Amino acid sequence: MAKLFNRAKMTTSTTGTGTITLGSASTGFQSFADAGVSNGDVVQYVIEETTNFEIGTGTYTASGTTLTRTVQESSNSDNAISLAGNAVVFISAVASDLNILQNAGSTKVAATSSGATVTGNLAVTGTVDGRDIATDGTKLDTVETNADVTDSANVGSSLTGFATGTDAVSSDLIPVYDVTASAWEKQTIANAALQDRLGLLAPRDQLAQQDQTDLLVQMVLKVKRAKRVRWVQQVAQGLQAAQGLRVRLVKRARKARLAILVEQVQQAPQDRLVKRPEG
Repeated sequence: MAKLFNRAKMTTSTTGTGTITLGSASTGFQSFADAGVSNGDVVQYVIEETTNFEIGTGTYTASGTTLTRTVQESSNSDNAISLAGNAVVFISAVASDLNILQNAGSTKVAATSSGATVTGNLAVTGTVDGRDIATDGTKLDTVETNADVTDSANVGSSLTGFATGTDAVSSDLIPVYDVTASAWEKQTIANAALQDRLGLLAPRDQLAQQDQTDLLVQMVLKVKRAKRVRWVQQVAQGLQAAQGLRVRLVKRARKARLAILVEQVQQAPQDRLVKRPEG
């Protein structure tokens, strides 16, 4: 982006279409150097000589005070005009400059037909569209900490808005709330499916490591800890009324494809089960 400077206008006795050598400041104006143009600066220039004109950008050289010419528009079919030695050259904004905001020749804001492009940071002391950016920015910084995942009106509708799938596999993950740890965790569908309401059935990896008879005893103990005293009595004594519980355990084990556990539930001897609880 070419730089702009105030009231810089000079004469030139250069002829032809090449680099021009700047002369003196025009009456009522200042030289490029006095206007603040530094060696190597690229400026937006306009050259006029009688009815001929040329608009472009050029690089200023302090030694010899010259200005190169890169033409953007001219009376010579947008080519460099051939100077006769009586031209003036001055720094001026052009129409395209009105679409940009620049600093030291660097474009910071560029307006387009669809909006604007901003380069760099924006510092706002007031409001934008009625919103206090500083205050709202603080809210955004803490959105993760303050997020309410129990908001049924918004969170619930978001969850139910998911597409319904039919391709779930045992290795897929689902969220599970661990009541003991008071924390959310993820489990595979296979692992979660092996847990019944009382947590009687164990994950597959545990079944592979445990003696099946001991597992049956642990199952009964879990029932006991759940204070299902009548169930414990029925299983421990092998009464006919316990047959319904045995059938349910067998069905659950079969669903989990635990053939060994099915056999243990069906054939578990009385002395391997827990004793009947007192009272």
